[in-house]
Amino acid sequence: MLDPLKMLKSDLRILHDKEDEYLNFRISAAKKEIEREGIKLDLDEVDHVLIVSDYAAWLYRKRSQEIAFPQNLRTRMNKLLISQKAGKKNG
Repeated sequence: MLDPLKMLKSDLRILHDKEDEYLNFRISAAKKEIEREGIKLDLDEVDHVLIVSDYAAWLYRKRSQEIAFPQNLRTRMNKLLISQKAGKKNG
């Protein structure tokens, strides 16, 4: 399994471990939100890990800024969902 925490920390440019518990909470929340939209996550797939990491990064950033959900993330999630519904393994 790939590590969404490493990806998230890299995205946010966090080099220490002090926020790992909080970041893992955000990752769990991101997974739940993504799965609630009907997407089946496989964290052995790099594109799934990136979607989780990017979603968690958005959750992290929006707590201090008023930012809309990223359109590119929405597009990737939609493509993944469509490919899963069509019976393909990945998006």
